[in-house]
Amino acid sequence: MRAPTFSLRATLAVAVLVLAGAAPAYAASGTRTACQQQLTSFSASAQRVPSGATLTGQVTIACRAGRSGVAITLAGDSPALTVPASVLVAYGSRTTSFTMTAGQVVTSVPVTVTASYGLDSLSAVVTVVPPSPAGVAVRALTLSATTVVGGGDPITATVELTTEAPADTVVYFYGSAYGPVSMTPTVTIPAGQRTGSMQARAEQVSSDYTYSLSAEVRGTTPAGAYLLITPGPFAVSLSSTTIARGGSATATVTLNGGPVASDAVVALSTTVAGASVPASVTIPAGATSATFRIWTSVTSSGTGRLEAVYAGVPKYVYFATY
Repeated sequence: MRAPTFSLRATLAVAVLVLAGAAPAYAASGTRTACQQQLTSFSASAQRVPSGATLTGQVTIACRAGRSGVAITLAGDSPALTVPASVLVAYGSRTTSFTMTAGQVVTSVPVTVTASYGLDSLSAVVTVVPPSPAGVAVRALTLSATTVVGGGDPITATVELTTEAPADTVVYFYGSAYGPVSMTPTVTIPAGQRTGSMQARAEQVSSDYTYSLSAEVRGTTPAGAYLLITPGPFAVSLSSTTIARGGSATATVTLNGGPVASDAVVALSTTVAGASVPASVTIPAGATSATFRIWTSVTSSGTGRLEAVYAGVPKYVYFATY
């Protein structure tokens, strides 16, 4: 009889997860597949912070922490920003936050803050700026939704000033570097008003992404908010986002959760004048994707979007004709 063999690599991988305190996660299908613990995101609530002010950092890991939690090592490369040596992701959680404090500076000092776990490390740059003179500032930044599906409906970001604007006041918005969000970089609040809003659109993502958004009046303490972007049940892509008049492009819809037991019907429409798409596309049972064509007429022009809806969730992809 042939002796049973075991995978040393798999055994070591599970052992590392147990020693690290990670709680094993299993696939929905019932297959006992250990979740591979890793550091997935790290962000700061602001990219600029005045001397003496505080800001919040947030880290996210791939798997829920085990009973002993998961320790994340933290470090800053300048004393201009005080950063804790480590932070603990508590049992059963995937994310945690911590506070950083800006020291006194006379000129702007960029500080790289690094979060590390095992072989994984992620960094964010925070610039400490000299204290600003008293005046109007952003008191609060609120979002119309704190969790959105990437590629779906836009969100509204609203800022409130500490006082009525003494004159037309420009508020600047900025977010996580290279983050999957498109937004208006500024909004002007008219004299005598205290609030203003802008629209932001989260792009499609392949896994959960925590986006840090900040708003400030130049030279004052920024206000921040976090937006969790999720993949949703499906994704939509185009072979080209520019289509010649009288031409076509291929669109693909893909299920993010793998194949389903029955046909998945995705409703389709477009806002581009002269462009046409089928009313729906069907992903057959057992499959994960399907394709269809977008056709444009010789009179088509302008920019608009392809709209797809599955399981009550909308996704939009923007394209132009020329």
